[in-house]
Amino acid sequence: MPNAHVLATDTGLPATILPDTPEGRATFIAATLGLLAPLPVRDGDGCPSPEVCAFCLLTGASLDFIFRGDIRPMLRYAYAAAQRVDKQGAAS
Repeated sequence: MPNAHVLATDTGLPATILPDTPEGRATFIAATLGLLAPLPVRDGDGCPSPEVCAFCLLTGASLDFIFRGDIRPMLRYAYAAAQRVDKQGAAS
């Protein structure tokens, strides 16, 4: 996979290789979650397609990750969701 991003780990486990195209990243997310990939990822004007927008709403995937390879928004979203669950559990 040329020009792929490699996430280094210090766990001794193999690193995860992320695809370097929007289609590849959308397919990577879908395969990880056991879903169908939202293709096409772009509409006729080059904007995010309705399919990819619906996929992001369903899965929490980030358009930033799909189109730019920036995973930080998804990490922030997952962290905020975990904090909400933790606060709800502590309040019970």
